[in-house]
This record gives sequence, C-alpha cells and structure tokens, in this order.
Amino acid sequence: MPPAYASRPHFQYFALWSGHTYNSLTVNDQVSYGNHDSYAINIPSFTATLRDVVSAFVRRHNIGATATQTREPLSPVTSRQSEQQQQQQQQRQSIDFDVPAGAGVGRKGDTARIVAEKTGQLEQQQQQQQPQQQHEKEERKSETLYTLDPSEAPSWLQPKIASLPPPFRPPNPPLPPGVTEADLDPKRNPPPSGHRLAIVVPFRDSKSATSQGKNRTANLYEFVPYMIRFLEQTGKLRGRDFEIVVAEQTEGKLFNRGALLNAGYLIARNDCDYVSLHDVDQLPENPQNTYDFPERPTHQCSASSQFNYRPAYSTMVGGVLLVSNKHFEMLNGFSNFYWGWGQEDDDLYYRLERRLRNFDRLPPSIGRYRASPHPRVKDLDVTPLFRLGRKHLKETMRGEHIDTDGLNSIRFHVLRNTLVFPGFRHATVEFAFDWMPEKLDDLPPGVQI
Repeated sequence: MPPAYASRPHFQYFALWSGHTYNSLTVNDQVSYGNHDSYAINIPSFTATLRDVVSAFVRRHNIGATATQTREPLSPVTSRQSEQQQQQQQQRQSIDFDVPAGAGVGRKGDTARIVAEKTGQLEQQQQQQQPQQQHEKEERKSETLYTLDPSEAPSWLQPKIASLPPPFRPPNPPLPPGVTEADLDPKRNPPPSGHRLAIVVPFRDSKSATSQGKNRTANLYEFVPYMIRFLEQTGKLRGRDFEIVVAEQTEGKLFNRGALLNAGYLIARNDCDYVSLHDVDQLPENPQNTYDFPERPTHQCSASSQFNYRPAYSTMVGGVLLVSNKHFEMLNGFSNFYWGWGQEDDDLYYRLERRLRNFDRLPPSIGRYRASPHPRVKDLDVTPLFRLGRKHLKETMRGEHIDTDGLNSIRFHVLRNTLVFPGFRHATVEFAFDWMPEKLDDLPPGVQI
C-alpha cells in the first residue's frame, strides 16, 4: 500500500495506475507511487459507478494529450445527479463493491459484471425492505393518533386491557316517578331541548405524594348519584339529556388534567353537543345553575366552599366550565403540556381571551359549589416541572402554542369505554406522548430551568 494512505486507516482505497490494482478509492486525491501517478476514490463516499470512475480517471489524466497540458479540477459527480439518484447512490454505500484482485480497471467486462451484480443485490434488498418500511410507517402513523375503541389499541396494550379491574359502579339513584328505562334512551327518546350534555370528569385515585389524587374514588361515588339527582331537579333525565363521562388516567406517569379533559371530550363528542368540564370534588348547590346549553363558554364554579364561596382570583376558569363543542374546538381544547398539578386552567383562560374574546361567569349566588373533602398536597407549585409550566404559560399569554398544543396534538389510547348504566360511562385512558414525566423534578431532555 502506498505510504500516502497510511495516515488514513479509516478509508479503504482503490488506487488506479498502470499495472497496479488496490482495493480502495478516494476522491480527488493524486498521489505518487514510484514513477506512476495514481488517482483514487473513497468508497465510503462513493458517488459514482466504476464506469464513472474510469471516465473520471481518463479525463483527469488527459490520456492522449500532452503530458504538460494543464488539468482542470474534477467536478463531483453528485452535482449532476437528481435527488432520487443521490438517495440510490447513498444506499449503495452499504454494499461492499470489492473488486477481485487482478480484475483491473481496464477489463470492462469484469467491471460491468461486478456493477450489475451489486446493483441487483441492492434492488433485491430494497424490495425486501419495502414491506417492513411500510409497516413501520403505519405503526408510526398510528402512534401519532388516538384510538377510541379498545380493540384498536396497539397490541402491546392488549395485556394491560385484559388485566383492568372492573369498571366503577357508583350508586344509581331510583328513577323519577313515571319514568321508565326506555325513556332514558336518547335515540328512542331524543332530548326535548335538542341538546345533550356530557359531564366530563378527569379522574385518578392515586396515593402518590406528587398529586392531589387521594380519596378520589370516595369523591366519585358521592359525585355521580348527587349529579344525577341534581340535574333531574332541573328537568333533565340521565341518559336522555346528559351523561357523566369519567376519563380515568392509568398509573405510572404524572397526572395530566388538561390532556384527560381533551381525551374525555373526544370520547364523548359524538353523543353530545356541549360539555361541562367538571372536577369530581365540586358539587353544585343552587338549582338555578341549570347546566343548560350555553351560547358562550360559562364558568360555573364561581364560588366554591374551597375558597369560602368567593372567586379565588379574577382570571379563574377552573373547577367547572360549561362550553359547546364548537367553542371548545375553536380553543383547540386544553393544553396537553402541564403535568402534575395546576396551570392548565390558566392556560385555557388565555385561549378564551384570544380566541373568543369573552366568556360568561355565573354570579356567586348561583355558581355556589361545595368542595368534597380529600387530602391536599402542599408545595406542588415550587417544583422544576411547575416552573417549566410557568414558562409555557407565559408563551401562551403571548398567543403561542394555541394552534399546535391541544385537541390536535393529543396522543392516547382508550383501554376501556364502558356504559355502566344510563347516564354514567367509565373510560380508561393511556397517554402516548413522546415525553411523559414520572416525577415532579423530571424535565424534557436538554431542558434546564
């Protein structure tokens, strides 16, 4: 091997000069070996067939011209190729174009045969890879969507679906006098108002110290019968006029209330035209709070016992919000960004301000809610994850993220969607975002706060 190549152990070369053959090529390198000029091309960046190399060699050395004639620089072959050809050439790099010793660059038949054999191998590999690449593409595409039917969830989730505990079965109050089971079917007995409500409840009962999720099952078993009786006082029938949809998040990742409300809405939206986005621990007290179809988004929980029946702060829209499907989709739903606790409601407030300009709020005398007791965790707003959320919220205030973060970016699979009885549905949701934190001090890769 010529000494000039010893400093490049990561390259193999095919040195071309009269009477000698080496198993390597490099581009635009001219070296001297004895009394012979040589020209070489680097195989790892090989962008031409061997026939092109021979032609380049002839042009480079001006064979047939005077020895003293000036040689023009050799232009890279890639500049004359289409994008498709470049891709094919890059794929050829993975194939070993070894030339048998003694074949010689001047033996045109051997060179053509070798190129034909290697090209045939490439095409065969491409044909074999196409079905697999198409399958992988379909898998990636499915991962960017959400699935509402448990039978459509990815195969790796099927064992988890099979091991789910039974659905919640909260108390089901007796029917009002004169009402039969058949009256509860919205298809046989459409709502007189022409509107149907879904009360979407984000839910998880967790003993983790990183959430407010303790004792939530007890809250749920109080909430469902209470809401059925309360709404029937306003003339609404369970099943016919409204349905409570509990969207439960699986364990393993931090709670994400905004994403759960988005998922619950998408589960319910084909069977309703407006929703009440409702915390499980807030119970309405005034029957004048009718949960009727709103012309504009309406903050219902304007005076909770949790805050001594006063608004917690002027921009609050949390607790309970009544909104039509049309308006909720104009907002692009909630942000999916906030994990752990807090800020998704504040984010929604700025979406309301920017997209709809205004919304309604019930007077405190009507928007009275009793907060059900459950253990509360302190200092959830002093974590690295909360600070990251604060940064995101400031960007939302400036109008950023609204078009890209919400209903159109949600990624989840429904593991269970069970109508337990008319008026109550239990859905279990597994999120499938690219990044999902498990602890309050987790941050996305490369992010520092």
